[in-house]
Amino acid sequence: MHLPIPHGIKEIFLAAAVLAGQIPPPFAPASSRSEIAGIIRDRLAAAAPSRGLVCHGEILGKADALRRFYEGRLYNPVWTRDGAPVPAVKELLGLLGEARADGLDGEACHLGGLRSALAGLDADGLGAWFDIPLKLADFDLLASDAYLLLASRTASGMVDPAEVEPEWFIQVLRPDPAEALRAAVEDAGLTGALAVRRPSGPEYAGLREALRWCEDAIARGGWPAVPPGPSIRPGTAGPMVKALRERLEASGELAPSDPLRAPGSAYLYDESVAAAVRRFQARHGLAVDGVTGLETQAVLNVTAEERLAQVKVNLERWRWLPRDFGPRYIVVNAADFRLRMIEGGRTILEMPVVVGKAANRTPVFDEIMTTIEINPAWNVPPTIASTEILENARADAEYLSRLGYKLLAHWGEDAAEIDPAALDWSSLSEETFPYRVRQAPGPVNSLGRLAFMFPNPWAIYLHDTPLRYLFDRASRSFSHGCIRIARPLDLAVELLRDDPAWTREGILAAIKTGASREVLIPRPVPIYILYLTAWRDETGAFQFRKDIYGRDRTLARAMAGLPPLPPDPPDKK
Repeated sequence: MHLPIPHGIKEIFLAAAVLAGQIPPPFAPASSRSEIAGIIRDRLAAAAPSRGLVCHGEILGKADALRRFYEGRLYNPVWTRDGAPVPAVKELLGLLGEARADGLDGEACHLGGLRSALAGLDADGLGAWFDIPLKLADFDLLASDAYLLLASRTASGMVDPAEVEPEWFIQVLRPDPAEALRAAVEDAGLTGALAVRRPSGPEYAGLREALRWCEDAIARGGWPAVPPGPSIRPGTAGPMVKALRERLEASGELAPSDPLRAPGSAYLYDESVAAAVRRFQARHGLAVDGVTGLETQAVLNVTAEERLAQVKVNLERWRWLPRDFGPRYIVVNAADFRLRMIEGGRTILEMPVVVGKAANRTPVFDEIMTTIEINPAWNVPPTIASTEILENARADAEYLSRLGYKLLAHWGEDAAEIDPAALDWSSLSEETFPYRVRQAPGPVNSLGRLAFMFPNPWAIYLHDTPLRYLFDRASRSFSHGCIRIARPLDLAVELLRDDPAWTREGILAAIKTGASREVLIPRPVPIYILYLTAWRDETGAFQFRKDIYGRDRTLARAMAGLPPLPPDPPDKK
């Protein structure tokens, strides 16, 4: 074995004594801080950006932040003193081990590498201490990089949404990881400096509890499956009911069975089972009817492992979001088909919504709502006009006039109106349709009587709709991307409450005139269009929703380091 040459008289005599068997090899001869600092400086200076820096067999992920941090402390080591690890190393290992509580992986932040490096520093043998300054320097760099990675992922997530979520347009907070390490070393301590970078809201805390709940369920063997079969309803009896009871008991919707109950009662679908099914359906965004049909059966058979992955994905999304939404804001959760208006941390208004279908997915973004349009006209987007409008106009000569559509020669302000009867509709196609289609205000207008505007590149806004029956559906992805809301008048009243001219009666009177007009919101309100498929609700129950756009699956693979799957074919319905 090649050994480095001892570089001092004392080391030479020590080496000779060890080789002669006169003294055992020491753990680590004391190395000066300046010697270790010099190695750290040289290691960072020599690191090639394309290859990265390797310490104790681990590739460091935050070389630039390491350079800034160590330069600020003259490259002096952080994690060892007099050749031995300082107490903060134990704290760091504990934090890395606890990263799973946030859905993070301590092993991806060098947990295993640090343990191996510590074992190497403890190893017996001549080579273990002849090169100890280099080992100590590399250990310092590895431990610092571990904390930098953990702090960065806690604050901003494991992956960049720009790389995995093409429809995510909310800016991600990215605090300087070098500052996180500096604060940990000099001010707040490792645990304190990490805590201030973790999302602190009740939503994130609720998901951490959901993660523990899923892990506990997995540790108990998961949830028993419900065999597939016909719909089960109150009054049904048989083995499927017994399996259903066991499944609902395992996840907490149904109280554990009384061992002294009447024989055979476990096989009966009584009111207690129906009530538990309704609770389960409400927690999973299903039609709440107390009947275990095919859709409910499918959701019952989602495993605890799959729910755990879903919780981790949603924890990641919260790490991408702003820490403070403001004192008054609107949230639309597309996956839940629901709008909430929040003020002072309390929900003051809530309603169902309709969002984009799979082929026209509503993106994730934030903006400021500034304006309400009363009796809006609708300029039909070209993609809709050249497909759906064209197809319907070909099939029905009265279609345009019946729904109040006008055909304009182009998109300019001076566009002349075109008589639809004068056109040869059979000669037009999606590629050659040159006209602007505008729907006049009125009861059949697709935007209804009220529209809520906020500037964005996709021309997405909230609006009323004449298709009121859609709000009775449990799953409501039917739009071209815009968000139809169930109670537009209530939202308008809330947004205009600071303007005494716009009471509920005043808004209704303006609607009754049929004239279009814009009203400025006295206090423009932030709006967040989100996509969250798991959360803890205000009662403490864990809620889960279907991944209607396939975003959970994509993000879960990215978090696991797997390549993306090919996209599903678009839904043309």
